[in-house]
Amino acid sequence: MKLKISTWAIEHPTPVLLLFLLLSLAGLLAYGQLPIAGNPRVELPIVSVGVAQPGASPRELEVHVARRLEEAVAGISGVKHLTTTITGGDVQLVAEFQLDADIDRAVSDVRDAVAQVRPELPGNIGEPVVNRVDVSGGALQRYMVRSDTLDEAQLGRLVDEEVGPSLLGVPGVQQFKRVGGTVRELRLELDPARMAAAGLSVADVLRQLRLAEADIPGGTAANAAGQQLPVRVMGASADAAQLARRPLTLATGRTLTLGELGRVIDVASEPRGYALLNGEPGVALELYKKRGASEIALADGVAAALARAEARHPGVRFELFDDGVQDTRLSFAGARDMLLEGALLTVLVIWGFLRNTRATWIAAAAIPLSLLPTFLVMQLKGFQLDAVTLLALILVIGILVDDAIVEIENIERRIQAGDAPRVAASVGADSLGLAVIAITATIVAVFLPVSFIGGVVGKYFTEFGLTTTFAVISSLVVARLMTPLMCARWLKPASAGHHGGSGRAEALYLRLLGRVLAHPARTLAAGAAVLVTTAVLLDQVPTGFMPKTRPLSLQAQYELPPGATLADGVRAAEALRRELQDVPDVQGVFAQDRGSAELGGLLILLPPLGDRVLSQAELEQRVRARLTRVPDLRATLLLGDGGKEVNLSFVSRDVDALEAAMARLLVQARELPMLTDVALSQGPRVTTVDVRLLADEAARLGVTTSAVADVLRLATLSDLDTALTRVPVDGRPLMLRARLAGGKALSLDQLRQLPVATASGGTVALGAVATFAHGSVPSSLSRLNRERQIQLQANLVGPATLGQAMEAVQALPAFQALPPEVRQAAYGESEYMDEMFTQFAIAALAGLVAVYAVLVLLFDDWLQPLTIMVALPLSLSGAAAGLLMTGHSLNLSTVIGLLMLLGIVSKNSILLVDFIVAARRAGTARGQAILDAGRDRMRPIVMTTLAMAGGMLPAALGWGNDDGFRAPMAIAVIGGLLTSTLLSLIFVPLIYQLIDALEHRVRAWTGRRAGQGQRT
Repeated sequence: MKLKISTWAIEHPTPVLLLFLLLSLAGLLAYGQLPIAGNPRVELPIVSVGVAQPGASPRELEVHVARRLEEAVAGISGVKHLTTTITGGDVQLVAEFQLDADIDRAVSDVRDAVAQVRPELPGNIGEPVVNRVDVSGGALQRYMVRSDTLDEAQLGRLVDEEVGPSLLGVPGVQQFKRVGGTVRELRLELDPARMAAAGLSVADVLRQLRLAEADIPGGTAANAAGQQLPVRVMGASADAAQLARRPLTLATGRTLTLGELGRVIDVASEPRGYALLNGEPGVALELYKKRGASEIALADGVAAALARAEARHPGVRFELFDDGVQDTRLSFAGARDMLLEGALLTVLVIWGFLRNTRATWIAAAAIPLSLLPTFLVMQLKGFQLDAVTLLALILVIGILVDDAIVEIENIERRIQAGDAPRVAASVGADSLGLAVIAITATIVAVFLPVSFIGGVVGKYFTEFGLTTTFAVISSLVVARLMTPLMCARWLKPASAGHHGGSGRAEALYLRLLGRVLAHPARTLAAGAAVLVTTAVLLDQVPTGFMPKTRPLSLQAQYELPPGATLADGVRAAEALRRELQDVPDVQGVFAQDRGSAELGGLLILLPPLGDRVLSQAELEQRVRARLTRVPDLRATLLLGDGGKEVNLSFVSRDVDALEAAMARLLVQARELPMLTDVALSQGPRVTTVDVRLLADEAARLGVTTSAVADVLRLATLSDLDTALTRVPVDGRPLMLRARLAGGKALSLDQLRQLPVATASGGTVALGAVATFAHGSVPSSLSRLNRERQIQLQANLVGPATLGQAMEAVQALPAFQALPPEVRQAAYGESEYMDEMFTQFAIAALAGLVAVYAVLVLLFDDWLQPLTIMVALPLSLSGAAAGLLMTGHSLNLSTVIGLLMLLGIVSKNSILLVDFIVAARRAGTARGQAILDAGRDRMRPIVMTTLAMAGGMLPAALGWGNDDGFRAPMAIAVIGGLLTSTLLSLIFVPLIYQLIDALEHRVRAWTGRRAGQGQRT
C-alpha cells in the first residue's frame, strides 16, 4: 500500500501544526543560544615543546637540544610530522600526530618522552614547556594600555598583576599576553674587580645566594596543646637592605657582605620587546579565547572588565585597536543579510513564475520552517554559528524551497485544471512523493560523505556537511507535511493567462525536444562536444589551495642586520610606519618585536571591506612598494595564514648540499614573474665571538666550560634563573636579577679580564685559559622530520595560484638538477592541497555511488538511474566557464561548490524520469510520455534552478562583507546549475529513450534465448 503522507497531513492538521510550532519555537531559542565565532571549532592533535637556553647559538641548540628532543618524541606512536624551529637561545618543536590521535594522550606521551630525555640535555637550559597547540588562530583582541600618570614599568605591573588575571575570569578567555613595557625588579650588580680581589667567582656568589636565600619547610613540631605546627627554615631576606647585608664566605674563611661586592638597586627591567601603535610606544594587551567560546559574549565581558579597571585607575585607558570580534560581528551580520537577501531573491523568482501571491508565500514559508529546526539540531550537536556553518546555510537557501516549489507548481497546475484545492493538494503532493524524496536523498547522499572526509581540511568541513544535511532533510519534512497542508487551505486559482509566457516557452521547448528525439545521432555528437569542451575548460582552470581573500588587516615582517638592538628595531618600525601612513586605506600601524631585536612585525590596520578605496591587489602592491623604501632592512608583506602564500619545503641530511641547492633555486625563482618577495626561510648568518678553552691550561687549573659560560652569560645577558630569589619590596616580591657591572657594554678586553673559578677555590682571568675569535652561524634553523629544512617562500602576483607557482618552480633548471640527497617534502599548504584534492575526490566518488544506490532503490531499476546521473558531467562545463570568466581557481572553495553540484543537479533528471516512468506504467507510449514530461516538468525545473541560483546570487556577488571565500563557490554552483538545466532538458529525455530501447532489446534477446532453451 502506498503511504500517502501528504494526504494524512491534510486530513490531520493539528499534529502537523503543533509539530512545526514546537520545532520553530525551539529553533528560535536554539538560535539565540548558539555560540558565534569567526572560525570553525577544530581541534588537531598538535603538541609543542619549548626550550630556552639564553645565549646559545642555533647550531649548538640543534646538536645538544633539538636532535635529542626529536629522537625522544619521534618514537611516540602516531607522530606524523616533527617540525623544529631554532633561533638564538630558543628551540620550538612541534609534533603533529595522526588525526585520529587523542590530543590529551598525545600531550601526556610527549611530556613523558621529554622527561625521560631531560637528564641528557644541558643543565643550564630552562625547563621544557609542553603545550597543546590551538589552531583556532592568534590573538582575538589587542588593546593598547596608556596612561598620563603611570610609566611603562607601572603599566606592565598593572597588566601582569591586576588587569590580566581579572580578564581570566571572563567566560571564554583562555590567556592574556603583555607586549612591550617593563617590570620592576631588583638588580644585583657585581663588581668584577672586587670579586677578583676577594677570590670569588660568579658561580661562587650565585651558589651561596641560592643556598641561603630560601625559605625551606622543616617538618612539623608539637606545641603545648599537642597541635602539629609546620616548621619553616627562614633564610630569605626580608627586604633589599637585608639582602645587601647578606654575608658570603670566602675561600680563606673570612666573610664579606654582598653589598661589598656590588650593589642592590630597585629598577625597571631592561626592555625585552617593544609595542608601538601609530608610532607611540606603550604596553599592548593580547587576549586569546578558549575553544568553543562565543566571541561576541567574550568581547562584551572583556569590555565590561576593562571599564571597571579604568574606573579603579583614573588616567589609565584601554584602547582597542585590533578587534577580531568586530570581524566576527561583521561576518555574522553579512552572512545574516546574505541569507535574507538570498531568501528574498528566491521568493521573487517564485512569484515571477507563479504570479500567485498565496503560492509565493507558501513556498517562502519553507525557508524559516526548514531553518529553525536546523538551528535546534545544530545546538543539540554542539555546533556554532561560524564561517563554515553560515556558509552552508547561505548556499542551501535556494535548495530549501526546491521541494516546496515542485509540489506547489504541481498542485497549482491541478487547481487550474479544475480540481478543488484540497483534492489538488492531496493528489498533487503524493504523486510527487517519490521524486521529492529522491531529490532530497541525492543531496544528502553527496553532502553526508563531506562530513566524514579525512585530512586536515576535512576537519574544518565536518559541520558544513552535517548542517547542510540537517537543513535539506528539514526541508523535505516541510514539503511533505506543511506545504500540502497550506496549499489545501489557502491556495486559490490564479488569474487566467498568467502562464502565457511560460506556455510559449513550453511550446518552443517541446518542438526542440521532438527534433532531438527524432535525430539522436546529432544530439549525441553535440553532447560529446560538450564533454570535450568541459575537459578543455577544466584543464584551463588553475589550481590552488585557498581562494584569494580580502583580510581585514595586513601583516608584514621586517628583518634588521645581525647585531641590531631593540632601539634599532623601534627606529625601523617608525620608518616603516611613516612610509605607510599616507597609503589609501591604511588606518594605522601596530609594530612589535618578534622575540628578537633583529626581527619585528607590523599589523597594518584597514577599514571595513565596504569602505575601502583600493582593490586588494592595488593595496598589496602599494604596501609592498612602500616597504622596500626603508634602507638597511628587509621588509616583506605576509599573506595567507600569517606567512607567505607559497612555502615549498626542501630537506636533506647533507646541510652543505641543501644550502647550495637552495641558493641556486632562490636565484632562479626570483626571475619568475608570478612570484614576489622571494626568500629562503633560513636566516642570514650572524657573526659570533667564539671562546675556546686552552685545554692544557684549563685542565691544570680545573676551569670548566660550564663555569666559563656562567661568567659570560651573567656578564652579557644577566642571570635569568628564577630560583635565585624573590625579595619583598613594598609588600610585593620582586625578582632578583644578577649581572656584572657594565653588562652588555663590556668589550672583548674586559671579557678577558673576567674572573673564573678554579679547582683550588681561587680565580683566574678568563683570557689566561681561553682564546677569543670571530665565527659565524645561521641566525635561525629549521628541521622537518629530523632533517634540516629550508623553505622557498614567496607571495603570488596577480591572479597566479599556488598550483601554478609549484609547477613553475618545479620546472626551473635548479629544481630539475637537485642533488639526490636534497628533495622536496610534502608539507604545509602543498601537502594540504594534495590532500584536499584526494579527499574530495574520494568524497565525490562516494557521493556518486551513494546517489546511484539511492536511485536504484527508489526507482527499482538498474539502468535508468544512469539517465538521471547524465546531468552530472553536463554541469561541470558551466562551473568551469564561470570560474574562468571571473578569474577564480579550482581551490577549497570551488571544490566544495562542485561537490554541491553533484547533489543538486540530479534534481532536473529526477523530475523528468519520475514523470516518464509513472506515465509509462499508466500505459502511455514512450515518446508521448517523454513529451508529456517535458511539458509538465519544464516549468518547475526552471523555477527551482532560478530559485537556487537566486538564493546564491548574493554570495556570488560578494555581498554581506564577504572576504572572498564564498564568491568562487557560489559562482561554480550557479554556472553549473544553469548549464546543467539547459542541457539536461535536452539530453536526459534522449538518454532515457536510448536506455529504454536498450532495455527492450536486452529483454527481447534474453526472452529468445530462454525460448530456445525450452525448445531444446
